[in-house]
Amino acid sequence: MESLSYKTISANAATVTKEWVLIDATDAVVGRLASQVAKILRGKNKPSFTPHVDCGDNVIIINADKVKFTGKKMTDKVYVRHTGYPGGQRYATPADYLRKKPEFVLEKAVKSMLPRTRLGSALLGRLSVPDPLGLEKIGWLETQVMELKDLPSGWKVGYTGAYRTKRPTRLALLPAGYTSGVGVTEESNALRLRDRVYRLLRTGRALLRSNGLTGLVNGRRCPVRGVVGATQLALDVTDVPCAVGDTVRLEVRPKYVDSAVPREYR
Repeated sequence: MESLSYKTISANAATVTKEWVLIDATDAVVGRLASQVAKILRGKNKPSFTPHVDCGDNVIIINADKVKFTGKKMTDKVYVRHTGYPGGQRYATPADYLRKKPEFVLEKAVKSMLPRTRLGSALLGRLSVPDPLGLEKIGWLETQVMELKDLPSGWKVGYTGAYRTKRPTRLALLPAGYTSGVGVTEESNALRLRDRVYRLLRTGRALLRSNGLTGLVNGRRCPVRGVVGATQLALDVTDVPCAVGDTVRLEVRPKYVDSAVPREYR
């Protein structure tokens, strides 16, 4: 037999075609809806499905506040979280979240059905659940590119070398960091001395954690590479036209931005 009559072809980033899927969650059962969404995100509904490749579609779910639970789960099911401080364990039911943060319920359900790997994190990033309460972001941080650096493949980035470039990379250095509110969450307030010390003393595991932060440069999103410093961070602009002095937008929570940063109301 000179040649095979069949061949197994795996999908890759160059051959994958992604679509946008809009799903109405009105009267949908959370578990069943989440399983369908996870299947679409993974790409299991496609003949070209490849387990180790991001080959799924983008999903937008509307009316997340109108989902249903079977049985008594609406009031009996409990979500548990911890603030990170002594006595900080908190409990909430699906009914509580559907009143104040409806998108959490579906995002939590879908996340539990995706792989616990970097691929799973990438898949979850293509799920969008708009806030049905109509809340919108009221602020962002604007800064400018102060320097561009071209790095070879295999170069370590950041204070701890937490990120290593996988190809020749161009980084844009920005004069902004966690003291400006970038990457600061409810459990970590960069304006308090206690949390600043805690951040400096955290283990390498926390430093190596993927932050998932991005910046908007010339209309395109660019990922943050390495650890966010106190007053500096680096954006990967390899595939984006960028020059020194270009404006960059970073998502922040306005209440955590240092009071020394000027506010502009538009």
